[in-house]
Amino acid sequence: MRDPLLSNYSVVMLDDVHERSIYTEILLSLLRKIIKLRKDLRLIITSSTLEANKFKSFFELHKTDGKKENCVVYGIEGRVCNVDIFYAKIPVADYIKGTVELILEIHRK
Repeated sequence: MRDPLLSNYSVVMLDDVHERSIYTEILLSLLRKIIKLRKDLRLIITSSTLEANKFKSFFELHKTDGKKENCVVYGIEGRVCNVDIFYAKIPVADYIKGTVELILEIHRK
């Protein structure tokens, strides 16, 4: 890597972190190491089902003067939308064409 400390960036945002994989784990570990060296780098992690306090403990690395936390958890209330699932009545050879036709049929109703 040419810039291992990501010095051209002031903020890194990771979305849907609850969808964990080995790649996510490696990325989180690398970002933790970078944050140890770059106190000015801000990391924003978003997730709908994440155990936020565990992540807060993992990333809270710098001691502060007691005035301000350096790792904060924000909870944002979401809304739940009903989801209707539609299936094709018969198998289709061209699934893209079948999908578009089904979408158009749903919107006509």
